[in-house]
Formats: sequence, structure tokens, C-alpha cells
Amino acid sequence: MANILVAISSLKLDGHTSVCFEIVEALQDDHHVDLLVNQANGKEIDFQALNDSFGTNVRQEVLSDNYTVSKLNRLRWTLEKIPVPAKVDLAITKVSNVIFVREYQSVLKNYDLVIDTERGPHIGFRHIYSTLPYDSTDEESTNHLSTPTIQYSNTPIIYYRHNAYKITRESNVPDYFGIPDFVDWICRKLVDINERKDPNSTFVANSDFTAKRFEEAHNIPTETIYPPVNIGKFETERVPWDQREDGFVTVGRLSPRKNQLKSIQAIEEMRDRGYDVHLHIVGDTDERYTDFADQVLKKCEDTDYVTYEGRLSDKELVAILCEHKFGIHATEYERFGIVIGEMVAAGMIPFVPNSGGQTEVVNQIPELTYDDTDDLIDNFEKVYTNLHRQERIREILMSSAERYSKDTFANNLHSLIE
Repeated sequence: MANILVAISSLKLDGHTSVCFEIVEALQDDHHVDLLVNQANGKEIDFQALNDSFGTNVRQEVLSDNYTVSKLNRLRWTLEKIPVPAKVDLAITKVSNVIFVREYQSVLKNYDLVIDTERGPHIGFRHIYSTLPYDSTDEESTNHLSTPTIQYSNTPIIYYRHNAYKITRESNVPDYFGIPDFVDWICRKLVDINERKDPNSTFVANSDFTAKRFEEAHNIPTETIYPPVNIGKFETERVPWDQREDGFVTVGRLSPRKNQLKSIQAIEEMRDRGYDVHLHIVGDTDERYTDFADQVLKKCEDTDYVTYEGRLSDKELVAILCEHKFGIHATEYERFGIVIGEMVAAGMIPFVPNSGGQTEVVNQIPELTYDDTDDLIDNFEKVYTNLHRQERIREILMSSAERYSKDTFANNLHSLIE
């Protein structure tokens, strides 16, 4: 039994926390696991709500009071509720995370393994300046470096200034290069930085797309372990294909990145071509994007074929996915797309942009990936008008879904640790 520290910056109802919980659940029965959290919103962590949402059973005792850090919580929480320039938000987040490193680095020597999730404390060189937050000349720091680290990257966030700009722009990942140099200076004063790669770190990505971008930036071998999708919860709920609605479902927080307006436009143009389809929009509003949300909600009010469902319970989400034939996703360069995996598990046929790791989830089937709205509608026509093609696509998708099942994820994780 190993002592393992799993780290994440904050616990929210999102994909990053979902993966973190799946990691803890996969390890907690065989190892001693502590969860280190730099909680961003200052609220008490509701483990039950998180477990219910993710279909996990993480025990709350893994979260020790000694390993919950909340520096800059109130400021960050406030900034989440008011419009601020993106660079200001990124700068504060970066400084907060460096303070987090300073808080926890003294405990690392107590662990046999550290697993850094995507928005974790940035243990290795991937996040903070692409460096280790330790001075290798320091004896205690050298001991820290001997602790093996698995860095699980959901997002290819790059800090190398000399070669990351192009990768950032092409991959639709956060751009940290407009942050003033004085922020870097502050971070360096807070935490000693040793600019070299850690030979004890293993780098894992959530898709081949993410792994490739990471390798391009850092010249480090990175393997892929797909994040888990709870396929089992769909197995008894799938509605027979001929009894499903000829409609689409899109899932995601109302935001320009999720681009629900593009999905609505596609449905409008499909209807203009004579297809009697409709769209259900599932997801929370976001206080940072109220103008965008207002546009989406106005579209829903003005039509009888676009419905805003809001945030649904897990049971309600399973039902609506299993009752419809098609899914639509409009996020460019999605690194994986758990919701797309859920659509596949529900027996749907999802259409996704021809970019990012989401193309891997749909097995890179040409008819299911699109470059623009016209391409999407053309592909939809090819599928919709050919029942044999629909059946064949669904067979391919379902047969490949095991690649990102919970069991496959747990087995891959255990193999990596052993």
C-alpha cells in the first residue's frame, strides 16, 4: 500500500473534478490517498453532491483539513462574480497557485507518489514556468524531487514562451503570455524555481491530441489515458432507435466557447432544408457570460424547436440523451469531451468539430466531424437519409466506447502506478 497525494486546485461540478474523483475512487481501496485542494470559491465542499453528479464513491475522509488551502479564496471568488479582464483573472490565478505550491511543498516528502490533475497545484514543470518549484541545490528540495509524480494533463497549458505561442493559438488553450513580467517576478519570489525537467515525472494526457501538443511544447514522451465515462448508467436506459426523437441535444455551460448559438444556427438551417428536427440545450448559465446567455435564451423564447433545459440532474441527463438520436457539440479543440462519450454511451450519434481530442471519441468517423456549419449539415444529411449508415455508425461507436470506460481507466491507472 502506497501513500498517494492527489492534487487539484478546486472541486467543482466540472470535467476536471470528475477526473480527479475517478482517480481517487480507483486508488482509495488499495492505497492511502489524501486529496489536496486549493479551494477557489471559499465554500464548504459538498462531497455527496460531487459523488452524485459523477457517479463516484469518494470517501470524504480523503480530504484532510491539513490539506485544504484557501489563500486568495475571497478575492478569486469575488472576481468570478464580476467582469474583469481575462489577463487579470489569469494573473491572480497564477499567483494563487504559486502560493499553493509554497503551502504544500513541505508535505510532499511524506508521500510515495503525487498525482497532479489538470488544474492541480502545478507540482511539475508543466504549469509554473514549465519548471519544478524547487531549488535543486537545496537538500530538502532534492528529497522532494525523488517523489515520483504523475501529471495528468486535461489541457495542454503551455508556459514555455519560446515555442508555445503557436501551439496555444492553434489549440485554443489559455494564453498566458500577455501576463505582465512583474507577475512572473512575484511568482519567482514566492517559490524557488529550478528550470529543469523532473526525471521522476510521468506525463499522461487525456487524448492523443493533448499528448501531441504537450510533446511539441516540451519534448517529453506523453502517453494517453482516456478519462472515464460512466457507460454503465446508460445500459438499461437506452431507448430503441426507432422510438427515439429526431432531435439533437447539446450539453455545456452557456458560454462563447461552448458556442450554443452555432448549434442553434445549424438546427435553423437544417429546418430550412426541410428536416423537422429540434434542439435541447442542457447546461448552467455563467455569470461571466451573461450577454451570451441572454442571446441563447432569446433564441429559445423566439422558437418552438429550441428548448433550454438548464442544469439537469444526472438521471434527467441520462434520460434526455437516451431518448434522442443525435448530439451536437460546437466547441473547437475540445481536449476530450466527456459529454461526447456520454452521448455515445447513450446510443446517440454525435457531431463534433474536426479539431481536438473529441474526434477520437467519435472514432474519427468522417461523417461525424465538421469544419463549418455547411459541412455539419451536409454530414447530417448523409447520415439522416441512410438508415444502414446510421446503424453502422452506432455499431462502431458502441464497440469503441470501452476505451474510455471506468474499468479501463482504473486498470490503466493501476498499471501506470505499478
